[in-house]
Amino acid sequence: MQRALFVVVFYLVLGGALAASPTTWQNDMQGAARAYENGDYREAERLWSQALEKAERFKAKDRRVTTNMNNLAALYYLQGKYSEAEPLFEQALELLVQLVGPNHLDVATDLNNLALVYDAQGRYAKAESLHRRALVIWEESLGADDPQVATGLNNLAGTYSAQGRYDKAKPLYERALMIVKRSYGLGHIDVATSLNNLGHLYRIQGNYQEAVSLFEQALTIIIALRGAEHPDVGTDLNNLGLTHAAMGQYDRAEAFYKRALAIWEEALGSDHPQVAIALNNLAGLHMVQAKYDDAEPLYRRTLVIWEKALGSDHPDVAMALENYADLLRKTQRPAEAKKAQSRADTIKAKRGGFMRPN
Repeated sequence: MQRALFVVVFYLVLGGALAASPTTWQNDMQGAARAYENGDYREAERLWSQALEKAERFKAKDRRVTTNMNNLAALYYLQGKYSEAEPLFEQALELLVQLVGPNHLDVATDLNNLALVYDAQGRYAKAESLHRRALVIWEESLGADDPQVATGLNNLAGTYSAQGRYDKAKPLYERALMIVKRSYGLGHIDVATSLNNLGHLYRIQGNYQEAVSLFEQALTIIIALRGAEHPDVGTDLNNLGLTHAAMGQYDRAEAFYKRALAIWEEALGSDHPQVAIALNNLAGLHMVQAKYDDAEPLYRRTLVIWEKALGSDHPDVAMALENYADLLRKTQRPAEAKKAQSRADTIKAKRGGFMRPN
């Protein structure tokens, strides 16, 4: 299973006259931002949490509080802590609308980020609505060719792609790539994001050579900008693994998956949902080669991680259960397979039969 790389928008640290030890608050905010850029999410969480405690001592309805809430919530999202991210984004959005009105650029940022949480939870109708609202604000305030508009296009396209609505996703991804190339040139991280997302779409449509080319371009940019151990490098390695597996190049695919897994475990922790993506994909690779003993512990670990991080009725949990049921059938354990499949069917029924595309 593969997810397109969604873009999380972080506020810049606000300046201006500050009270209640502003220098300490600013230092925490800036230190957290540096830790995030370096892929050190645990340190970023510590510093943004520390900053929020200080910000809450500022006067009522202080913009710094919404800034801090947004950044910490966005980090929770990246760590797979969706139940913690959602209320923080909602509080930040409500307060921000009171302070600046419903059409401010920063409101679009909060709409975007809350939509990402809904995406991660499989709540696509709510996500699409918020992505559209954010995109309208950005286009009306900044113009149709602003890089911020490309962020909105990428994220709305990601929502469509996750539902299998590829005909709606492709023109949005292509427009986003055109905007960031024109704005930044070829060596910017936003260009890598757009290349990755369009490559993902080509892969699931069977255009493998085009997908490999885009993923390799994105990988080169990310390594140059962020180093070879950043979590975003794992994303492109995983995507290359998926593509080579689809082409029947299993040895190359396995090498890419294992490298992505190592990067994500080190950077994000062994229980992060992103880690489960690599585990699931590596298990699937073993399955197509009938290496069932190698696949089983990976599927089991995938299921544990996703149930803990996403909840027991998430579409990814249903997919993991179906994968595990398939393994159980192939290893002559029909009773266990039936039980796993039944759980998957129950989740799908709750979701109206929807399953995230593989």
